[in-house]
Amino acid sequence: MSNLGKIRNSKGKVLKTYTNNSGYACVKLASKRRRHCLVHRLVAEAFVVNPDPNKYNVVNHLDANRLNNVSSNLEWCSTKQNLAHARALGRMVYNKPTLGRKLKGQRVGSSSYYGVFRNDYKYKDTIKEKWVAYLRVNGKTLETKSFDTELEAAKYYDYLLDKYQVTTKPKNF
Repeated sequence: MSNLGKIRNSKGKVLKTYTNNSGYACVKLASKRRRHCLVHRLVAEAFVVNPDPNKYNVVNHLDANRLNNVSSNLEWCSTKQNLAHARALGRMVYNKPTLGRKLKGQRVGSSSYYGVFRNDYKYKDTIKEKWVAYLRVNGKTLETKSFDTELEAAKYYDYLLDKYQVTTKPKNF
């Protein structure tokens, strides 16, 4: 093994690496049974000094490139430090609590308003788009209605909150 991330077998041949689903370089090792090992962990165990193995059990890529397994790019850290490093480099987005605010663009069909979603359906070879306002309390849907615009559906949702005197859910306007 080299500090550049090249793993060799017992005959000196450089082993082929592959990328796993998480984007890390892996290698297949076999003695009595075949094992799939992360290259950065093998390099860190061989070339990077771990100051406290009980505290630091995660290998961090300093440049956030999961395929750069050079020993000078690796460090031992805790899970908390690894996540903080990823956030600092913009690799992981951290959503702070939004205090009841709905985030825009959460998923396809979602609305920027409470109690509203988009319903696309096919009718005679054309796709129709409707916005649905619904009020659900304690797992029971009290009322639903379809609208042509998202704004109309949001206003109707607020009307339903007043109609059923629901104070536990936020209003849109």
